[in-house]
Amino acid sequence: MKAIGGIGLLIFVGLSLYWFSLAAGDRDDPIQMQIAFGNPGPGGVEMHLVVGVVMANLDRTTQDGRVLNWNEWVAAHFELKDAGNNPVRIERRNNSSAIQQLEVIGTQEFFLVATLAEGATYTLDYIPAMANPSVRYRDTFAAPAKARKVKMADFQRVK
Repeated sequence: MKAIGGIGLLIFVGLSLYWFSLAAGDRDDPIQMQIAFGNPGPGGVEMHLVVGVVMANLDRTTQDGRVLNWNEWVAAHFELKDAGNNPVRIERRNNSSAIQQLEVIGTQEFFLVATLAEGATYTLDYIPAMANPSVRYRDTFAAPAKARKVKMADFQRVK
């Protein structure tokens, strides 16, 4: 009986140390998101970003307890700006013409789509928590001249 109690204690201590190492771990790890670009058209090239179910359901409630609708959630958690630091419109869509369902890793909640100028540089920020908007993760990229298949983009912590 003492052996079982000792094993239980070891498991508890091991799990506690594991949890502590995760909680105190390196918070500067990049956040990965899937991104693709469609063929350029008369208005520019479309960027398509996958927003997964887990990401979409984090931080949905404001500090006063109100649940955000999806468009409010997108505006609170993503900022896309051009090289001149001007905001670029991002819209939420339920499907993507640039990313096929079988290409998505995990389960998507929706896609974010923006029309960009071919060859121009953009900065996309992800803000994980509305209560702390100074903590953000960023990817800087140039809109390609031709379609680009879905790939993982590393959003680096902004310091």
